[in-house]
Amino acid sequence: MKYIYLHGFASSPQSFKAQFLKKRLAEVGIYLFVPDLNLGDFTSLKISRQAIYLNEIIAAQNDEYCVIGSSLGGLLALILAEEIQAIKKLILLAPAIEIKNIWNKELGNEGVKLWHEAGFYNIYHSGARCEIPLCYSFIEDMNNIKDRGFKRNLPVLLIHGENDKTIPINVSYRYQEQNKFANLVKLDCGHGMEDKVDDIWDSIYNFITYEEETENAY
Repeated sequence: MKYIYLHGFASSPQSFKAQFLKKRLAEVGIYLFVPDLNLGDFTSLKISRQAIYLNEIIAAQNDEYCVIGSSLGGLLALILAEEIQAIKKLILLAPAIEIKNIWNKELGNEGVKLWHEAGFYNIYHSGARCEIPLCYSFIEDMNNIKDRGFKRNLPVLLIHGENDKTIPINVSYRYQEQNKFANLVKLDCGHGMEDKVDDIWDSIYNFITYEEETENAY
C-alpha cells in the first residue's frame, strides 16, 4: 500500500505536519509521498484542478492507497475516495468538510462581494511566508465541488481539535455519523495541531497497525 499526504490550503509539502509524519512513517518503513498542491501557481488555484492532478497520480499506479489529508487536503481525500476504489483508507486531520459554509461565514457577504469585484483576494501563504493574491475563480470553483454527503464507507481516522475555530469539530462529528467505519479522535487544540503531533502520530500508528492486522486476518 502506498501513502500520500495532502497538505492544506495556502500551505506546502514543507509544512511542519507533513515533514513530521514523513519522518515518523519512514521510521516504520513507510514512504510518504507529499505532492505540491499549489500546482506552481497559487494565484490561479482551483480545488477541482487539484483533484484532477491527484487522480492522475493515483491512476498511474497499480497500487492501493492510504491518503492522509490535512484541512483542505482532508476534503480532497474524501472527494477522491468517492471515485477512486484504489483508495482503501483515509486519515483526515481537521478536514475542511462543509467548506462552503465556512468561507461564507469567514468573509461575510460583503467580503465575498468585494473579492468578486476586485477579482483577487490576498491570502497569507504559510509555505511562501507572504501574502499571495488568489483569483475569485477559486470561490466559483469551490461552489461546484462536493463538500459533504460523502457516500463511500471505508476505514477513516478523523483527528480534530476540540478548540478548532477554523474548521469546527462538528463537521467531523457529522461525517462520522454517515460512515460506520469512521473513528474520531478529539484533541485539546486548535486547527494547526502542531503542539499535538506526538498524539497525532500515536493515533495514526495505531490505526495503520490495526488495519494491517485486520487485513492479514482474512
